[in-house]
Amino acid sequence: MVANLVTICSHDPKQASSIQERMMFITTTYTATLGLISDVRVKIDGHIQSLDLLADVTAVDSFMSFGTAAAQGYEVWSTWDNLTSATKWLGVASTAIFTLFGIANAGVSLLTRQKLEQLREDLSTVESFKCELDKLYNKAKRAIAERAV
Repeated sequence: MVANLVTICSHDPKQASSIQERMMFITTTYTATLGLISDVRVKIDGHIQSLDLLADVTAVDSFMSFGTAAAQGYEVWSTWDNLTSATKWLGVASTAIFTLFGIANAGVSLLTRQKLEQLREDLSTVESFKCELDKLYNKAKRAIAERAV
């Protein structure tokens, strides 16, 4: 649309009504697109904030689960000879479960960090789209201003 407007302004400036209609349409489209970009930014920023918190919480949970598994494993190992068969199995199972929790939380933390990186790239892309949109709009305004001169 901007390229057509620039062409008309430079080659056929007598089409004033067509030029004004095109500029109004470009302005309307520009404003609507800025609104969409703002919505996308808010959604991405909101996801980044919640995922940042989730990544931190799962990293701490992972550390705590591994710590609990290590402490329980040590307790079971140090008292192994004094435990009954059922207690031994319960101690080993409990240690294994906390180890699995630690692994699962570490996996969630890793996936969350990867998603955060992707969202930051998406936010950068949105910003570059906004810059390109601003450049095109300014180009259209300059073409109108140059036609008036």
